[in-house]
Amino acid sequence: NQRRIFHSNVNEKSPLIPTHYFFSIVNQVYSQIEERQRPMLNLPEPTSHEESALGQLIMLGFDNKRNKATGTLPANKEYRPNYSKQRKEGKPADSIFVVHRLDCETSGVMVFARNQEAASVLSRAWRERDQVEKTYLARIDRWPPWQEKQQSQGSIDLPLAPSQTERIKWQVQQDSSGKPSKTLWKIQKSGNTTRSNGLVLILTPVTGRTHQLRIHCAAVGSGIEGDSLYGDNLVEWKPKNTKIASSRLCLHAQKLMFLHPETGEKVEFISSPPW
Repeated sequence: NQRRIFHSNVNEKSPLIPTHYFFSIVNQVYSQIEERQRPMLNLPEPTSHEESALGQLIMLGFDNKRNKATGTLPANKEYRPNYSKQRKEGKPADSIFVVHRLDCETSGVMVFARNQEAASVLSRAWRERDQVEKTYLARIDRWPPWQEKQQSQGSIDLPLAPSQTERIKWQVQQDSSGKPSKTLWKIQKSGNTTRSNGLVLILTPVTGRTHQLRIHCAAVGSGIEGDSLYGDNLVEWKPKNTKIASSRLCLHAQKLMFLHPETGEKVEFISSPPW
């Protein structure tokens, strides 16, 4: 799907994301990170690329000065080493590899591998799913199982399939074409839902379908606050508008647990939500 979005010919009637819009977002994100981190990179001593978000983006190929001018996807040539030569010489690979993805609007923890061997092990763990535990937080306004039945936890088991009318969306599909999709949920915080902070759900995806958490929350309740695709109150995504709470998707990858690719030990990473 992402290849279609980024590489297809797009006309004004196409549901795909225009390529120029994608690069505009990439440059905005890179510029904001660069503006905040650049002044801190040499305090109190020089910072390596691996130790900063800006450096890691550069290692992935998101060099704002180069890509903004060419309008192409990151080439990552500078940090693409000869792995076979490095292994023979006993040198570590000077690069990072994408292991998994988050939705464009979702915040939170992501894992990258620093060499090809680790990337292979982690990618297999993500595919098999039995050694990886993910926990998300989602802010919502209306959740009938809690507000009407006082049910504080449960599961959502609704099959999903790509939308027949909108290529970037998925939908609940109860017939044989729907793929099994299951999400566990639990109330983290309750209170008066008329308040701006609403309810917060702890979500654990058992399966990993595209937009699964967003669709399941919209099917059971009001949908995740700030969702631009699903739910009761669709919100246009505007990255620069930070004054309105619902101008961003309130879905956050809070915790990741998996086995270290080299030692086999269980490791855990936690991130607090920005909302």
